[in-house]
Amino acid sequence: MSDLMPRLASYARSLTRNPDAAQDLVQDTVLKAWRSRASFEAGTNLKAWTFRILRNSFLSQVRRKGAGQAGETAELIDVPVASNQESVVTLGDVRRLWPRLTPEQQRCIQFVGIEGLSYEETATIEQVPVGTIKSRVVRGRQMLRALLDQANVVPAKGTASRILSVDSSPRYEPSRVDDEHSKQIELLRRWRAERAAARCAVG
Repeated sequence: MSDLMPRLASYARSLTRNPDAAQDLVQDTVLKAWRSRASFEAGTNLKAWTFRILRNSFLSQVRRKGAGQAGETAELIDVPVASNQESVVTLGDVRRLWPRLTPEQQRCIQFVGIEGLSYEETATIEQVPVGTIKSRVVRGRQMLRALLDQANVVPAKGTASRILSVDSSPRYEPSRVDDEHSKQIELLRRWRAERAAARCAVG
């Protein structure tokens, strides 16, 4: 269980958006996991089991307090145009752009791309259909790639590449739910081209 503490803390912060509340949530989760240890099936995924306990604890707190917005969407802000010099994306680049994803996209990419959980395990934790998890992962990765494209960086090997890789998870074909997001990406690319053209004209 001690090996999972940093990951539990990270997940708790993504839900509560408050360091103190996240710490309390992790402590509550560990206590509940210990009390419920007899219900854990040997050979199954301990990580997914504890994450599910944490999420259920969070939802229970929200219902009791009548406060908090777990489904709040982060607003996309203007993306500045970087220099023409190309660099290699690092994990730091991903962390810098991470807040521009919705909390739901962050959690799903964290589970699938970083923690290595399956879509099914992630769907159980998030309590949504598997298709919803797949859509969030694809759309979140598309957004990160579009933002990185604005900064003229390219993926390198390692964790950052795994987070962004569409091949690191089972094949998923985006449906119509991705159309609006694709339009946003296209607008970002056009905005970049217009800015570059304007700078050339001024120069």
